[in-house]
Amino acid sequence: MFAVQAEYRWRFTERFGLVGFGGVGSVAPKVDQFTEPLPSVGAGARYVLAKKNNVSLRFDAAWGRGEHTFYVGIGEAF
Repeated sequence: MFAVQAEYRWRFTERFGLVGFGGVGSVAPKVDQFTEPLPSVGAGARYVLAKKNNVSLRFDAAWGRGEHTFYVGIGEAF
């Protein structure tokens, strides 16, 4: 398995922010058998619930090959 991902976070006010992310990965039984990389991209919004502890409510949309999904969560994914 290999996976690479990146994320950019921008807080434009004390409580509100935006995020963009992308990645690529693949799975194969042996290193020389990787054939098809699987890319993904997404974007989201953040609202800081607790400034003291930097805890955010997050709303993300993500797209991969032939699929898309929407996430709502508390705290960052990583």
